[in-house]
Amino acid sequence: MEVMEVKLADIRLGELNTRKDLNAGIEDAGLEDLANSIKEKGLLSPLIVRKNDDGTYGLIAGQRRFLACQRLGWKTIPAIIRDITDDTDATIISLIENVHRIGTSIKNGRNICARRTRGRC
Repeated sequence: MEVMEVKLADIRLGELNTRKDLNAGIEDAGLEDLANSIKEKGLLSPLIVRKNDDGTYGLIAGQRRFLACQRLGWKTIPAIIRDITDDTDATIISLIENVHRIGTSIKNGRNICARRTRGRC
């Protein structure tokens, strides 16, 4: 797996993201703290994306990091480009990352997975 610089303008937030509300990160008070941390310490973990048919990238994991770096005015961001065509696999990766975040319970994670994968969790 290789980390590459990807233009933020080429990354699309998608419906496969397991966050309940895709816009929630925009108003998130912690987003400013994250942006400040990234500004001071750098981005510690790259985003995970997959290539879309139109040449853009679909965001699988790292929405808050993406939004924080947008706030900082970054033009590119380190990203791992995964060769994933299966929506179930993309959802599972997104879910795994978000379960580790504070506030995402295992029960909520199971519900998200079941809803996104038609019960294949």
